[in-house]
This record gives sequence, C-alpha cells and structure tokens, in this order.
Amino acid sequence: MDFPTRRVGEYTVLVLGDTDPEHYTIGTESTEELILDKSHISDVRIDVKHDNNTVSRQLGSFFIGKIEGVIVDGIGHRTETAILVKNTKNIHLTINGLGHLPDFTPHVKSRNGSYNSDNTIPETAPEIKYTPHTTTRTTREVGVPHISQISTLRIMQDHNIPLITEYENGDKVDEIGVHDLVSLIKTNPKYKTQADLDNETEFRIVLNYTNETLISITINNWNHVIVTPEV
Repeated sequence: MDFPTRRVGEYTVLVLGDTDPEHYTIGTESTEELILDKSHISDVRIDVKHDNNTVSRQLGSFFIGKIEGVIVDGIGHRTETAILVKNTKNIHLTINGLGHLPDFTPHVKSRNGSYNSDNTIPETAPEIKYTPHTTTRTTREVGVPHISQISTLRIMQDHNIPLITEYENGDKVDEIGVHDLVSLIKTNPKYKTQADLDNETEFRIVLNYTNETLISITINNWNHVIVTPEV
C-alpha cells in the first residue's frame, strides 16, 4: 500500500482479506461505498449480502484486522504485520434419530452479519438466517442421518445463536428443538475463550435424538451425553 507523501502522519490501518464483493459490501451504515476524505474508519461497516435476511449459499472467506500507530514519513517503505481474524465458519451438521419425520430444515439465526472496523457487531445489525447450502438425506428411514452444510459468520461467545430444526406439519411449522449453537460448541472443553472459537474454521456437530429428545451431541469428535436413555 503506497501512501501519498503529502499525507505524512500516524495512521490506523484497517486490513480486510478476501471479503469479495459477491458476498460482502464494504461501506458505512448509510452508504454502500466508502467516500475518500469523508468516510472515517469508525464509520466503516462490512455487511454480508443476503436475500430478505437469509443466507443459503457457501460464503467466501472474510478476514479482518487492524494496525494502529503506523508512521508514514514519505521517505521510505516499512513493513507492518496485521493479525487477522477469520470471521467465516463452516457448520457440518449431522442429525440422527429423526428419520421418521417429514423433511426438516435446520438453520441458525444471529445478528452476526454486520461488523464495525473493530470487528464488533453494530447495534443496528439485522438478524440473519443461515440455511444449509448443501443437504444430504437419501431416505426417511429411522437409521439414516440428515447431513447439512451451513456457512455462517463469526461465532461469538457473548451472542446467543439459536440452532433451530423445524418441519412442516400440515398447515403449520413445528420446531423439533432450539439449541444455542455457542453453548453446544462449548460443551467441548477445547473451546473456552473467544480466541478458541475464532481459531477454528469448521465445527462438525452431531445431534443424536431419541423420541425427538436430544440425548447426546458430538462437537469435533468430543462426545457429550445430555440424557441417559432409560433401559
């Protein structure tokens, strides 16, 4: 990045990786693009592109980081290192024990589709519904698992992210279960802090049901038994 020499000074540099325009917009809350000499770094807002607040495709990568105190003196070049957080996550979800039910759809909801320059979520961020971009289920037999791939954005430990499984029951929609995705993931002791969540790219989650009751879950090969079935 070359700075015009007439703009000597101390800078804060926002670094975005990938964040392709097919999946994201980079602007402010009120404008779709940044305006030279007018937009301030505190006004920057990155938004995921959605269809009526729904994302049903595989998202491209989105990295974000910031470097403060960069001195530009107009004389030579210098090298700075930016630590980037990858905000895109892949959820590989397997559901067992619900093969007797009609076709059902799992999805997650969160206000994590918008970001400020410091990688926090704006108070005005809308709730986004993330639905599977790939689903595999060959039959409705009891022993056949339902496998879904869901792309979502940053999983934050202080944000509730409902994981909802629902199916059409006549003229209404019934929910099989509503579970907080963050709480499910943190049953694995590997994920204790926000950094632990940020450092993981994919979460492989297995939900095991009996009589529509969640019995156990597996998070990235860590098994956690919730209910011990009666013999």
